[in-house]
Amino acid sequence: MNDKIPAPMFWISMNAPAESVYIPFAVAPMPEAYNKADRTKFDLEKAWWISQQVTMLTRGYYSALQPEVLETAKKYEKQSMELVEKSKGQSAEEFAETLRENAEKTLADWRNLYGNLLIVHDGDHHIDYDEAHRPKADNVEKY
Repeated sequence: MNDKIPAPMFWISMNAPAESVYIPFAVAPMPEAYNKADRTKFDLEKAWWISQQVTMLTRGYYSALQPEVLETAKKYEKQSMELVEKSKGQSAEEFAETLRENAEKTLADWRNLYGNLLIVHDGDHHIDYDEAHRPKADNVEKY
C-alpha cells in the first residue's frame, strides 16, 4: 500500500443534523465506542448512547437547545475537516490513528455537552414547559 494513500474512512452520525455531530474515522479498526452498541442496555461508553442523550434533550427543548447543539456540531465538524486536510500526507496507519484520536476526543466532548446543556439551561431555569402544558397546582386541604 502506498504510504501517501489515506486509510479508508467515513463520517458517522447517530442522529439527525442539529442533534448530533458527524465524525470522520478510519474504518478499521473502529474506535471501541462506535463498535457494537447494544441499544437495549444503557452504556455511556458507547457513542450511540452518548448521542442519544443529547438528541433526546434537544428534541425535548428544541427551540432552546437546537441552536447551541447545531453550533457545537458545526465547530467539531469544521475541526475534523481541518484535521483531515492537514493529515493527508500521513501514512495510512498514522492517518487512521489521527482520525481515531479525533473521534474519541470529539465523542468525549459530546458526552460533556449533555451535562453542560443541563447546567447552563436548566440550572438557571432557562428551560421551562409551555404554560399550556403545565399542570394546575392543587392546594392540599387535608391529609
